[in-house]
Amino acid sequence: MMFRMSTPIILHLRRKCQNFWQEVYNKNMNIILFIILVIIILFLIFFGISTLISLYGGVPFVDSGSDIFRQAFKMANLRQGKVLYELGSGIGTGIVIASREYKARVCGVEISPLYYLISKIRGSSDKNINVIYSDIMKVNLHSADVVYCYLIPKLMKALEQKFKHELKSGALVVSLAFQLPNTKPYKIEKIKNRTLYLYKF
Repeated sequence: MMFRMSTPIILHLRRKCQNFWQEVYNKNMNIILFIILVIIILFLIFFGISTLISLYGGVPFVDSGSDIFRQAFKMANLRQGKVLYELGSGIGTGIVIASREYKARVCGVEISPLYYLISKIRGSSDKNINVIYSDIMKVNLHSADVVYCYLIPKLMKALEQKFKHELKSGALVVSLAFQLPNTKPYKIEKIKNRTLYLYKF
């Protein structure tokens, strides 16, 4: 008799427990979904700001591609002991290839916060890689043996004078797609319907 009388109570308590844990689960899921939404919104804001900074600097991000980096470094005879500056290191593909495959000391320069962080993270475990958050026009290139850039004509014109004033004798510049307006290329090569220009200073 006691067992029969207690059964409804047990069922009631079970339903109470189920309802309680369901409420806890729903609340936690709402919190988790809210946190995920906030993270997504913050990332989109950060990405938007990074893109605007890149555009303000005049250079939207476009990755050169691994094959083009290798061809460019081969043109410049990049090797161990040489110092490479990449003006606009983007997602870090070039600086990683230069260090790991060519054993060069590398400095990537990037003004976009997002791409700077990506480059910094990718190169963080390599002692030969340094990534600088800066406007490329403000970085001194006196120690560079090789400079790689994939920029736009307006910046190439401004960089031409910078190269002449700051690069040491014998330093090389490899530019993808765009030429220095008043300097004759030392060598020109085609790869995948794109053009690499090598300059010697």
